[in-house]
Amino acid sequence: MVEQNQKIDVLIIGGGPAGLTAAIYTSWLGLKTVVLETGIVGGRAGLAPQIENFPGFEFGIKGSELVDKMRLQALRFRAEIRDDEEVIGLDLKGEVKRVVSRKQTYEAHAVIIATGTQRRKLLVPGETDFIGRGVSYCVTCDGPFFKHVKVAVVGNGEEAAIDALFLSDIANNVMLVTNEPELDISGTLTDRLRNKPNI
Repeated sequence: MVEQNQKIDVLIIGGGPAGLTAAIYTSWLGLKTVVLETGIVGGRAGLAPQIENFPGFEFGIKGSELVDKMRLQALRFRAEIRDDEEVIGLDLKGEVKRVVSRKQTYEAHAVIIATGTQRRKLLVPGETDFIGRGVSYCVTCDGPFFKHVKVAVVGNGEEAAIDALFLSDIANNVMLVTNEPELDISGTLTDRLRNKPNI
């Protein structure tokens, strides 16, 4: 049976890397911590084919593996992680904060909002019409659909470069499209892109 009112020390909205990091710290300090995530724990980081710049992993790590390690660490310190629980109301006034989800109401002494970001849309004609039919926002989810074809990755930063590298092992040709004169990337990513003849 669902509790009507649950009293906790820290409620964290968002189960991506920032939310999980906060949960590790607060639960490690002995604070009763609950993490609420609308979708899947790990957010966009969990979908990354490879994360190269996270400390402690000299050869990089898959996003799903990193997120799982963070989740397990938070659970080891007794944080509670609740996925598929959407927050629909907040009252942050007063010493005790109230957070209302679709499942119950929480009362917490502190609320951390770590909801992350959304992928930017191009806002060009036809973009929404072709989602799932050639337009994708997740290379790890949809990459296999682009096997042996020409693809374009639109973006200027590290995430676009990583997506292009991932797709270069699947697609025949990958075109990295940006509206800037140069890519905004540094380190080994630049060399890796140059060493891929099909990008």
